[in-house]
Amino acid sequence: MIYELPELPYSSDALAPIISRETIEYHYGKHERTYIDNLNRLIKDTEYEDMELEDIIRLPECQYSAPDGYGCQKTKTANCS
Repeated sequence: MIYELPELPYSSDALAPIISRETIEYHYGKHERTYIDNLNRLIKDTEYEDMELEDIIRLPECQYSAPDGYGCQKTKTANCS
């Protein structure tokens, strides 16, 4: 399974002036993109490759610190469980 960064449901300047377009683009476009890219890189050719992200983070080895920690962090950031 290859994970992709979804499009935001709003424009990058929709939260201005509280949160600038540059902040959204930096955080979502770079930080979140890095989480997704690293997750895909780390699970490639492993037992996790065909698993749903929610199933990966439920594994005991992912509860605190796992080799695929990017997936754990990404999901916790998104408040998924």
